[in-house]
Amino acid sequence: MRSFFFSPPEVEVIGTGSGAEVTAILDQNTSSSNYGKVIKLSVTGGSEGSGYTTNTSYKLKQVFN
Repeated sequence: MRSFFFSPPEVEVIGTGSGAEVTAILDQNTSSSNYGKVIKLSVTGGSEGSGYTTNTSYKLKQVFN
């Protein structure tokens, strides 16, 4: 997995459920040792989805503009 991103990556939720919408939040403080790293995953669009279990994971995909 990449540890540095120039723009927020897409988040693919992997599991038995469906409908989750998740956004990766990057540290954008250039003075921080975590600059460019994902520091948080946030549920967006009001949808946590349904049917997910504790075996749910995620995959980050770099977005190229």
